[in-house]
Amino acid sequence: MTHSPSALHIRETEGTTIVTFRDRILLDTSEIRHIESELVRLAMETPHHRLIIDFNQVQAISSQLLGALVHTTEILQQRGGRLALCHVHAKLQEIFAITKLGRMFELYPDLNQGLAALKRMEPSR
Repeated sequence: MTHSPSALHIRETEGTTIVTFRDRILLDTSEIRHIESELVRLAMETPHHRLIIDFNQVQAISSQLLGALVHTTEILQQRGGRLALCHVHAKLQEIFAITKLGRMFELYPDLNQGLAALKRMEPSR
């Protein structure tokens, strides 16, 4: 499955949905609203409830995007699923640490490690 809305590239591999941001700077309010609606849709519709968000190209994010990630995580957890973040650059990791959100998210250095971790620990149903 490949679906590519303007701000996101969405694909599925190994039973996990992978979302990659197309933009390096994620600060625009209307774009973040679109991203959140897509992430929520994926959290609700993904049958296996495993979602990885790849931050490989991302250099800056807004607090609104952090809220969208929290919302998506809560939906997945309610459905017995998991969200992992990968390729989170040091600058963004600082934001997660300062906001204490680093504890809420599973952070992995690369996509392969995120996929392996989500496969090892199947969601509880």
